[in-house]
Amino acid sequence: MRSSDLLVDVRRAMGAPNYQARFSTQDVLDIASSQQMNYVVPEIKSLRKDFFVAEKNFALAVGDDTLAIPERAVGRGIRDLWFTEKANPTPGDWRELVYIDLSDILGLSTSVGNTFAYYFQDDDLKFYPQLAVAATLKLFYFYRPANIVEESKTCTVLSVGTDTITVDAVPSNIQLGSIIDVIKVRPSFRTLAEAYTVTARASNSSTCAGVDFSTMKIAAGDIVSQERQTSVIQLPEDAHDLLVAATANEMASALGIDDMIKNTEKQVSAALNGMRLALTPRTEDSQVIINSSSLLRSGFGNIASIMR
Repeated sequence: MRSSDLLVDVRRAMGAPNYQARFSTQDVLDIASSQQMNYVVPEIKSLRKDFFVAEKNFALAVGDDTLAIPERAVGRGIRDLWFTEKANPTPGDWRELVYIDLSDILGLSTSVGNTFAYYFQDDDLKFYPQLAVAATLKLFYFYRPANIVEESKTCTVLSVGTDTITVDAVPSNIQLGSIIDVIKVRPSFRTLAEAYTVTARASNSSTCAGVDFSTMKIAAGDIVSQERQTSVIQLPEDAHDLLVAATANEMASALGIDDMIKNTEKQVSAALNGMRLALTPRTEDSQVIINSSSLLRSGFGNIASIMR
């Protein structure tokens, strides 16, 4: 769904073609962005089916004990993390760090040693003890969908070079020094390239020096936008109707029209039920055979031996 499709569907859901007198186009999209994060994303997360889970690897140096939580992590939290001191790890070389509460760490030594635990302090992950050797951290976290904007503020990828993306036409809001994202136009609508600075700009291309876009699976048709903005809705397709209904209901409430409020509330309820049925289970064999305390969690390398 594009932002233009969202606007059409919200107008239809409200049954009010002239709501523009009260709401500008961007007002509607801002309301949709708010409903996306405050209502739809929490509903999807509550299903515990690992939608929006992103993965990043971080190189850690000797003596490190702190890593900033990724800026776009929902709730400033993480889903899971794995750790290895091996330079070229095999699956069996990864191990899970144990979570401990901040209050439990205060009485312990802060000496460098064999890192085995992590805890949260403010907006950071802290490791205990400090690293004795260089390591790699594999972090999984819930990725925050971008705010929704008009399609005129984004552009479409035509081709991809090493550090240059050729597009149909660079919009005026993307200038030299702008920070851009590239977003996949097809499901899962994920962000393929995040927060790169434009170092050269032409009417139909943007260059980000030092970046290799060719490794990021960017394809013709994907969109380029300012960071944290998108004209492609970054929700599972089965959640699009819920976003439309929730946006229409919020606008109806602002207008104070009782019949419209009741009608859109019914649409929200129906869309929510439909989304839950569509998104769960993600496999017909929905039995959970791995839990947080299983042997499998002690290392990826155990999978092969357990499954024999």
